[in-house]
Amino acid sequence: MSDSNETHQNSIGKIEELNRSLSDKIRTLEEQRSKQDEMEQFFTSVFHSMTEGVIVIDEQERILLFNHAAEMLTGYSQKDVLGKAYNEIFGRHFSERFTPVYTLKSGESLLHQEKEIKTKFGQTLSVRFSTSPMYDAENKMTGVVEVMTDLTRLKQMETVVQQIKIQAALAQMAGLIAHEIRNPLGGILGNIDMMKQMHTDSGINTESLDAIRTSVAQIDKIISRFQRFAKPVTPQFQTLDLISYLQEVLDLFVQNHAINHPYIHFNFRFPDSVETLQWSIDPVLLEQVLFDILDNGVKAISGEGTITLKLERNPKGHRNDSVVISVADTGSGMDQKVLDNLFIPFYTTRAKGMGLSLAIARHFIYLHRGEVKVESGIGRGTVFKIFLPR
Repeated sequence: MSDSNETHQNSIGKIEELNRSLSDKIRTLEEQRSKQDEMEQFFTSVFHSMTEGVIVIDEQERILLFNHAAEMLTGYSQKDVLGKAYNEIFGRHFSERFTPVYTLKSGESLLHQEKEIKTKFGQTLSVRFSTSPMYDAENKMTGVVEVMTDLTRLKQMETVVQQIKIQAALAQMAGLIAHEIRNPLGGILGNIDMMKQMHTDSGINTESLDAIRTSVAQIDKIISRFQRFAKPVTPQFQTLDLISYLQEVLDLFVQNHAINHPYIHFNFRFPDSVETLQWSIDPVLLEQVLFDILDNGVKAISGEGTITLKLERNPKGHRNDSVVISVADTGSGMDQKVLDNLFIPFYTTRAKGMGLSLAIARHFIYLHRGEVKVESGIGRGTVFKIFLPR
């Protein structure tokens, strides 16, 4: 009986030891699984927080992974694309040579190349992309990763930089021309005054001399615009209530234009939830910008129409703590050719004018660290949008 008890006790001891060992292994597995879950969560977080669009396809060319940046870039959601063939979604508008499918078939990576893709909404988007094959532990290809970067903003900035360089060169030339012309103008005016005095003493009509003097004065005004374009400007920033400031600017503009344009209605809109909005601006420079844009709106309207000045806080697509001041008119609108050249100095579609006002206006907004965008179309009117950061 004692042998039997001893055997029973030994069995119980072994079972308890096995239970402890099993519990330890279960705990170890749970810890490993927890760590694996944490790692998966970490990599998922990294994958979706990347600013570049990332698309992963499997061996059957199906889209396996699609991060948030790819959604923002293409307009497609994960629900739209996961499990579908890459070429079914993105490959219809360009050669397979520019897709991860090419890398899947050839094993060749595509590095830092450019292509244009069609978004879900039909827009054409310029992107820089790279593709790279993925391999398993046995060196078998299991899929391809494609990384895309939006080039639209970069190309816009390259265009702006080029225009700024042109503007700087033209400004230097304008300054030299203005200096060279203004010097002899002074001599012309002096001689006109002398001749006018001589003719007055002799009783001869001096209307021709007065006409010459008027023409010289007009040339002098043109030179002044050249010099304003060429002269470096240092902004003098003040913190003002933007709502009151814009209302005052609009009121002043209306006072100067209402008599000549009685059929144009002016409106001012601002956020209902805000009574005041303190912002740092150069009031003189910004007033000139707004006057020039409002004046363009007035000239674009023939007959009855509306011009709306609007203030918005934290506009969509821009960083927080920024505002957009927009001026919308119901005028004739502009085609794409005019829009592409709108801010180029000396470009104008009007019989009168030098084409400098909008070039100067954009420069003044750049001094505020802001930017100007224009939306327009023939028969649709025009909207100028001025984005100003805090």
